[in-house]
Amino acid sequence: ITDKLRLGIRLDYQGVREDNYNLNDRDAEDRTDHRFAVRGELIWLPSDRFYTLFGFQYQKLLRDDEEDGVLEPEDWRLREAYGYVRDVGIGGLDLQVGRQDFDEDREWIYDELLDAVRSNYSLGDWSLELSASTVLADGSPRNEATDNFIGYLSRTNDDTHLAAYVVDRRSDILDEYPIHFGVRALGEWIPDNEVWLEGSLLRGYNDTTDLRGWGMDVGTTWSPGFLDPLYFNVGYAYGSGDPSPDDDRDERFRQTGFQDNTDKLGGVTSYKYYGELMNPELSNLGVLTLGIGARLGKRNSLDLVYHEYRQAEAEAFQFNTD
Repeated sequence: ITDKLRLGIRLDYQGVREDNYNLNDRDAEDRTDHRFAVRGELIWLPSDRFYTLFGFQYQKLLRDDEEDGVLEPEDWRLREAYGYVRDVGIGGLDLQVGRQDFDEDREWIYDELLDAVRSNYSLGDWSLELSASTVLADGSPRNEATDNFIGYLSRTNDDTHLAAYVVDRRSDILDEYPIHFGVRALGEWIPDNEVWLEGSLLRGYNDTTDLRGWGMDVGTTWSPGFLDPLYFNVGYAYGSGDPSPDDDRDERFRQTGFQDNTDKLGGVTSYKYYGELMNPELSNLGVLTLGIGARLGKRNSLDLVYHEYRQAEAEAFQFNTD
């Protein structure tokens, strides 16, 4: 718009048809969705050290459901609204205040819009990010009732990323205090391989129950030059279960609640790497993943992915899954 004011607009359409979704002809489960969305971002850059961003979204859904009839909900939402200041007091210390997107490459820890005060200090390859956050409006009931404290220490170069983190979520309303301690190693630690290694301990408590779970995810995308444009994925993820659900100790692993579990894994766009259909949270579950893909030019790729699921402890339900 001007040298200091920029506007971006994105239009999205998504169509989904679910036919006999539960494989039971006696139960009406057919559904057709048409989802239209307009997203925009307005950025003001008055100086090299400071900028503000406002992001908004309008969404309309046209749903024809065999059981519930025709629905047409629509929604306006302020996605992001923050100010960003560079070199606050000392060089390398940045401050970001307002509603902002917490995101990381694998979205195993978080991909969430939070109202936060967030600082980031960088020194060479090292970076320390600290934040305090909540959700003031337009969030899930849990997120609006929870205060979050996140610390993320990392070392990044051109090929690798090594990090340790803490995600502390506290809710007096829900009497819930889970704390995640984690480490991760991502990148080309082995030639021709994009490796991921995630490990997390869950501690804290929920009401009178102690939380004592653990989870891990390890794998690689192998892209050998002699088989270009093919690449291969293999991975295994595990979230502990609770062998004694009737005591005051819960050993079932849960992710942070901010996760999205999506990544590109060699292709052009990301997908749910624990399964597009099942899309489970990594809790009381082992997931074996095998995949083969091909880059069909710069803008296209094709992936074939296989998942095998096993519960850590046999239960009649699976926690937080589609």
